[in-house]
Amino acid sequence: MAIPTASRQRITDALRGFDIPFPLTVDSLHQAMQEQRDRPLILHREAFPSKLEQPCGLWWPDDEGRDHVWINPQAIGLQGVQSLAHELGHMLLGHPPLKELPAGLLNPAEPAAWEIEDLAAEFTLLSPAFLDGSFLGVRARSRDVRRDPEYVLHEEEAENFGSLLRRRAMVQGRDRHDDPLLDRLHRSL
Repeated sequence: MAIPTASRQRITDALRGFDIPFPLTVDSLHQAMQEQRDRPLILHREAFPSKLEQPCGLWWPDDEGRDHVWINPQAIGLQGVQSLAHELGHMLLGHPPLKELPAGLLNPAEPAAWEIEDLAAEFTLLSPAFLDGSFLGVRARSRDVRRDPEYVLHEEEAENFGSLLRRRAMVQGRDRHDDPLLDRLHRSL
């Protein structure tokens, strides 16, 4: 999907107001998000509690005025940074957050309230949200499933925000090297 010009401008504007940390890591980005936003942010890296397809990341607010972001613990390095930056993009672009948290996410020792087999036994009619992979608001990016156009746009905007944030961090990082040999090596990668 091509990003509309208005979306590109919104992404640029949102990113312009965010100071990108150096070096850019999951931890440094999380710290920057905590410092630059007016809501506390709790980062979760626990295992996902269900047998459903695991998302890369989730964002949800709580009743106490805090934001929570879950990033798949297997997402490390650039993938972890992209996942966290994607969720930051949702926040800064004003996208709606996840409305319902999957059972067991905050306390992985506690079993999830449902399993796939239980769902099949309990429901004779599955909701359209379940059938399109967005049960409980957990929607995985997929090219195989048709999505609401607004949802697709929000996902593309957030993904582009994350990619642009990483690109800008790389450019800013090049300017921070004092060693010309290291700078040449960095640019060649």
